[in-house]
Amino acid sequence: MGRLATEDRSGKYELQQVQDLHREIARLVIVGHSNIKIADTLNVSPACVSYTRNSTLVKGEIARLQGERDSNAVDIGGELQALAPLAKDILEECMSNPEIPMHTKLRAAADVLDRSGHPKQSMIKGHIAHALLTIEDIQDMQKRATECGRRAGIVVTETEVVPAITAPVGEEV
Repeated sequence: MGRLATEDRSGKYELQQVQDLHREIARLVIVGHSNIKIADTLNVSPACVSYTRNSTLVKGEIARLQGERDSNAVDIGGELQALAPLAKDILEECMSNPEIPMHTKLRAAADVLDRSGHPKQSMIKGHIAHALLTIEDIQDMQKRATECGRRAGIVVTETEVVPAITAPVGEEV
């Protein structure tokens, strides 16, 4: 286990130092640090952190701190909910104000959409398929599209497929 500095160097631990170390380990666990990160921060061994973290007393302290943290999160969530109508009014006022630049309005609108569950699309994925179609394939697709349009009651005009004139490579048409 890691050593703590004591004034008399007798090998005995100062109770207050041990308690402070245990509290600090518990606090850093709550913040989300790993054992190694905690050990580096507090200048103790990772084994010391592990033993301390798994002790009954520190587990109780961690549970207490987590409960306190969760309670604070609920309180903040409630405060944000209470401020939401005011924020909405301010946003509506800004959006309707012609003096505010459009880029500012767009940024605010994007933030609102993002926070309400409609994030901006950062990447659109698609698949491209290449196919070689004959004139008969295209005419068949047109017939099927015309038939579907007629059944749906959509006015459909027939078009004629004009074959492309292709020349062998290196010759002009």
